[in-house]
Amino acid sequence: MTKSLQPGMVVARDILGPTPAAVLKRGIRLTQSYIDFLDRKGYIGVYVSDSFSEDVDIQEVVDQQLVREGLEAVQKRNIGDILGVATNIVADIYKQDNISVDLFDLRSYDDYTYHHSVNVGVYCASVGKKLGLTEEEMVYLATAAICHDLGKSRVSEAIIKKAGKLTDEEYEEIKKHSQYSFDILHEDPSVPPVVLQAVIMHHEDEDGRGYPFGKKGEDIPLFAKIIHAMDVYDALTSKRPYKEPFAPSEAIEYINNNKGILFDKKVVAAVNEVIPAYPPGIDVTLSNGEEALVLAHTFHAMRPKIKILETSKVVDLSVDQEYKDIDIVASDIMPQDFAEEVERLNEERNHIRNRKYTVMIVDDEKFSRLVTKEALWGRGYRIIEAGSGKEAIEYIKENRSPDLVLMDIQMPGMDGVKTTKKMRELDEELPIIFLTAHADVDTVVRCKSVDAMDYILKPAGPEYLRKRVDYAFFKIEEHKIRNRLLNETVDANPID
Repeated sequence: MTKSLQPGMVVARDILGPTPAAVLKRGIRLTQSYIDFLDRKGYIGVYVSDSFSEDVDIQEVVDQQLVREGLEAVQKRNIGDILGVATNIVADIYKQDNISVDLFDLRSYDDYTYHHSVNVGVYCASVGKKLGLTEEEMVYLATAAICHDLGKSRVSEAIIKKAGKLTDEEYEEIKKHSQYSFDILHEDPSVPPVVLQAVIMHHEDEDGRGYPFGKKGEDIPLFAKIIHAMDVYDALTSKRPYKEPFAPSEAIEYINNNKGILFDKKVVAAVNEVIPAYPPGIDVTLSNGEEALVLAHTFHAMRPKIKILETSKVVDLSVDQEYKDIDIVASDIMPQDFAEEVERLNEERNHIRNRKYTVMIVDDEKFSRLVTKEALWGRGYRIIEAGSGKEAIEYIKENRSPDLVLMDIQMPGMDGVKTTKKMRELDEELPIIFLTAHADVDTVVRCKSVDAMDYILKPAGPEYLRKRVDYAFFKIEEHKIRNRLLNETVDANPID
């Protein structure tokens, strides 16, 4: 983060501006005047090189000179040059096997419009490759993505840069930018219809509440769905006059929380694979109190490869069993208000038993339900028992969902995994912990396939079970805080 920079640090990656020239080039040693300039211009962060960070895996997905050319093409609104840049971006991305796209540090709010357009192009091409698009399809997608906001040039700058909440009239004017972008591109006969279609529909939501047509689901073209997700992601992680940037982890969580509502589920799955929730090079704090440096993205967006600061031990959070119950709880690019709320939540962690949560125990064995219920006695939880998956589902249909489900796997008729799938049709975000005496690979894989929150072997000691349930509610509370803060920002300033 820019606030953490010190004179003498060496820039490890070019810092770009709205012109073809770099603001600061890789290898330059920072002075206080450079740091003050970056802070004044609103740059979010800068990669620096030192002995401890030499293992950091910074993947340059596209050549920085190409990014500069893209900025210039967007600034001049030259459609031919934009197509050329899109073609070259795709060529860079298409030849790479494992893509991890980190553009978080590369722009300030002074040049947001240009960087945003190019960033969205890079993100979309990367997601498109993960979804199996051909190289030609990726070029069309990247072109549409880079051009999606050209129409904002026809919207009043006072509205675009307004620091306060938009009025209904101002928001209606902002919403016209997709039509304006379409109009600009339609004037050029070389622009293919698939690009025009993606541009005008990039604010359509999966549930049909988007604009300008109110299309939903399969009626929205794939290119528009991809641009929609990456437009929102980059907007959330960008610094604007009216807001501080959200950390990539918070933006990724927002995207995931709105799959099937705003965003296509397959697109969200691809986003998780190509965009790191914790970019390499940032400092993070773990739930066990350890401080660490992120080294690389892994297949699990929220669990990167890290280096512990105190011991220099390298840990892959996605596979290391010693750290399987350890999570990242803060980072140096986490918004301050969120960090403060998480700190408060950590202080209250030992008092979580006083909260009135509802826990449903689903198990066909009455004795097993009794043992689990007794282990949770004195926690203040409201306990609901269900002797079968069907009984649990009927309860949820007739009542509100519980806050947490403790689910046995081996049940006659409908096992725990099948029950979970049925429950998720009623409540997609319902947290579930599996309780089972079976630890074979097939059972574990089936549990993971339905995004189980945890997996506990029976018989579990009462103290261990209590700790796992307490920790589950800690994560649920943390999730609510992230959601609330993100939604407050989106409600105050609709994301475009």
